[in-house]
Amino acid sequence: MSDLVARLGVTQPTVSGVVDRLVDQGLIARHADPSDRRRIFVAITSIGVELLDRFRDLNARQIRELLCVLDEDDLLQVRAFLAVLDRGISRLAEDHSPPGPHAIAALAATPAHAATPAHHTQSRSTGT
Repeated sequence: MSDLVARLGVTQPTVSGVVDRLVDQGLIARHADPSDRRRIFVAITSIGVELLDRFRDLNARQIRELLCVLDEDDLLQVRAFLAVLDRGISRLAEDHSPPGPHAIAALAATPAHAATPAHHTQSRSTGT
């Protein structure tokens, strides 16, 4: 669970509380590492997968509805911003470090028009 603490940037008690509630709801399962009893692994359950899929469907539907009402200039800004996020995700995946306050401050200080479109590549980080 220490990986979750590092990735989320919160305290161990916070992660433990959230994990406890998700386990109680049947959304994740907790397993001890047989080779090191101090390590705890968490994994999503089939109920958790179903709930996650429902949220993804809802999110995709809402994003489609939102994008349908934007004009071409707004869509260009959305594309540029997605390219910026993609680069950030790639950087995080390369060095495996959680984002810090400096990333949030830099994002807030960057004007939307400063972003430029780039080729989109899908990057996904998983882990406990």
